[in-house]
Amino acid sequence: MITTSALTAWLAKEGAGLLLGALAKFLLDLWNDYQADQALKQAGAAEVAAKVNAETVETIDAMDDVRRPSDDAVADSLRSHQF
Repeated sequence: MITTSALTAWLAKEGAGLLLGALAKFLLDLWNDYQADQALKQAGAAEVAAKVNAETVETIDAMDDVRRPSDDAVADSLRSHQF
């Protein structure tokens, strides 16, 4: 049977190392989770930026396809009061 003093002596010798090891692993896990969250946020931001850029290009292309009267035609219609 293990006596209380033997258990206390073992904890004094090994227990501190075990506790420090467990604390180090816990902190490392927290750090890894934080880095993973940051990577996901950056990936999401890049995806949103790419989508916005694509939509902007599509909008510009659509605007370029719309027929607009020339400046001279607009000026002529304004002069003749034919809007």
